[in-house]
Amino acid sequence: MSRLWLWFALLPSMAIAGPPLSAIEWLQNAQPPILANPVEPSNKIVDIENPSFNDIQPNGIRVSPLRESTPNAVGLLPSYVTGFPNDLWANSPPKLLANLIKDSQVDRHPAMQALLLTLLLAETDPSKSFDPETKVLLARIDKLIDIGAIEPALALSDRAGLLSPALFTRAFDLALLADKTDPACRKVLTQPSLKPDYATRIFCHVRNGDWALASFMLENATAIGDITPRIAQLLDLFLNPDLAENTLPPVPSMRPTPLEFRLFEAIGTPLQTASLPVAFAVADLSGNSGWKAQIEAAERLVKSGALSENQLLGIYTARLPAASGGVWDRVAGLQRFDQALKNGSPSAIKAALSDIWPQMQAAGLAVGFARMFSREDRFLTALARGKLTNETAFDPKSEAILRGFESTLVPPALQTLLNQGRLGEVILRAMEAFNTGAEGDLQQLSAAFATFQAVALHSTARSAGLQFLLLR
Repeated sequence: MSRLWLWFALLPSMAIAGPPLSAIEWLQNAQPPILANPVEPSNKIVDIENPSFNDIQPNGIRVSPLRESTPNAVGLLPSYVTGFPNDLWANSPPKLLANLIKDSQVDRHPAMQALLLTLLLAETDPSKSFDPETKVLLARIDKLIDIGAIEPALALSDRAGLLSPALFTRAFDLALLADKTDPACRKVLTQPSLKPDYATRIFCHVRNGDWALASFMLENATAIGDITPRIAQLLDLFLNPDLAENTLPPVPSMRPTPLEFRLFEAIGTPLQTASLPVAFAVADLSGNSGWKAQIEAAERLVKSGALSENQLLGIYTARLPAASGGVWDRVAGLQRFDQALKNGSPSAIKAALSDIWPQMQAAGLAVGFARMFSREDRFLTALARGKLTNETAFDPKSEAILRGFESTLVPPALQTLLNQGRLGEVILRAMEAFNTGAEGDLQQLSAAFATFQAVALHSTARSAGLQFLLLR
């Protein structure tokens, strides 16, 4: 506990905090932005700590070339925010990139979550290879949905424009999850080229008040087998509210679609999101759900990296818990710790910390709690400051991290990709190496940190190292 308390005392003076990733509300995060160093054609490393400096001319005017807008190029974070070069993805095959994004697993590593989110939202040049199916864009949106980052995914699809049925299908699902269906339904009813399915069209006709037409379409779709029995019954109950009052709804599927989720809600039998994929958790953040459901949803989204810890703290402290046990003990303990910090009493802080820390660990929220209030030991402090020179590792895992930070060599295969300008692919592969290393392959762990250092992802490397050691 003494080391934990030391960490709390030291962290305010350490340079591991920073401004929000963006002014956009759902991108605000207690983490500093993941800033990559733009790589020039010569592979010369430029200003990592101030990436925008490289685009500012002596007269103080920032200039950048105008690029043709294509779906794969869209993003929410320009290069002067992320620090990534415009050709982040340009030199890698689209199908390969899409598969790497799809297969990336970062659920247990917050620093990797933050890095992945920045990669997914970065505005870049499209791949130089022909990609008519926009595989990379679709993979980015799908991964955002997987981690529960619904609002960013919806904004990304809006920026891309509804250029294909595949993109529209995702945009409509996102609108359902975000409870923003009216604009999406207007597109369904006015743009048949988007090829919405029968269920989507019937749902939107009902929302638009076209009851007779919706009923006629439902009968036809059911007769020709273009709609599943479960969705047909849900739409029938949606069309006939009086019938819904006296009829048992169908058994929901194990993985309901966003439309099925909203239909159950509309007929008065909402599904509980706790057992559903994390993408559905965002529905409980609205004012329509109880406080307990909001807390549990926010905790899931923080653990997936889709919600900032500050937002979770706001939900935790919204009111006083009226019960005890389970989540309520966690809320009460965190509120006591928060109040102790405000009062500034060392003894009260120590007592409250001793109570709440094990609870946050047990809930899988140790890193989230640490980001809210911060934390531990000499090596960790040096790692947080990025000053590991002359430091001594204290176990094999910290030794692997130290080797990675001291190394100036990138694995040959990744260096070859760097020489080809395939930076985005290299970062994804380094993230994969980190995951493998975290499972026990310490050589891969060292390689991951060496690669992060080589491509100037110093902040990411420090955060990843701290989180890995603190959760060991």
